[in-house]
Formats: sequence, C-alpha cells, structure tokens
Amino acid sequence: MSENNWGWAWAAFLAFAVWFGIWGRNSSIRYQMQYGADSEMVAVDREPIDCEFLSAPLGRKDCHYEKEVLVATFKGDTETGRPIISLDNGKTWNWNENGPLTGSKVHVWWRKETP
Repeated sequence: MSENNWGWAWAAFLAFAVWFGIWGRNSSIRYQMQYGADSEMVAVDREPIDCEFLSAPLGRKDCHYEKEVLVATFKGDTETGRPIISLDNGKTWNWNENGPLTGSKVHVWWRKETP
C-alpha cells in the first residue's frame, strides 16, 4: 500500500473510532447531540450485567435488558409564555410551573426482560 493510501486508511479508522465512541455506545454525548440537551441534563444509567453468561452463577440466565429512553422537552407556551413540558416527543404538552422555557432532559435506563 502506498503512503497516501495508509493516510486514508488511518483517517477512516479514526473517523470510525470517534463515531463509535460518541454515537455507537450509550454515551451522554450522543444524547446531548441527539436531543439538544446540556450535559447536566443527561443521565445514562449503567447497563446491568447480571444477565451475562459469565456473571455469577455462570451459565445462561434467560434474560436480557432493553434500553429505555425518556426525553422531557421544555418550551414556553406561545400564548401565555408559561413553561410547558412534553414527555411524548411534542404530541401533548402540560404546564410545568417554575420549569425551564427551553431545552431537554434525557434519562436512559434498562428494563429487564425475561421470556
């Protein structure tokens, strides 16, 4: 491979590493970018490991975890200017007294699934 091709290969590897580090995992940076939330408004719980084959006791556990994401979106009401909140991607809005007028809050957690 010529020296120029190695440069492209290295750049592609770095681009993939950055993408995986930010978007491919459950990183708070991913959710900050995806939902426009400030870093202190994103909480990502650690995925539990008790369903993994190698966790004690060793062997198949017949369970796994599904990721759950709750996004709260904040706005000001267009008529009154009072704070409102949506928990369903803007389909419905409720009053949010003393809440922020802009932004989002994200919480990621894990729900245990058993067959």
